[in-house]
Amino acid sequence: MQHLFKDEIIKLAEKSGLRSTDKGWMKQYHKSVNEVIELKGGEVAKEIYGKLGEEWSNAELPDELRIK
Repeated sequence: MQHLFKDEIIKLAEKSGLRSTDKGWMKQYHKSVNEVIELKGGEVAKEIYGKLGEEWSNAELPDELRIK
């Protein structure tokens, strides 16, 4: 979820008035991740993850997800 909806999560976290350099950002970020999971969860998430899993099984992982 964090990879797929990164921009949406950050925008939601920023609504709190916090920025990534502020104390408490990580707590707010994780709260925003949970909110997005609730909003996008259920059948929609299963469909997205199913398609993504198939793509990743048949191709290499995106560069940003590889351990370097």
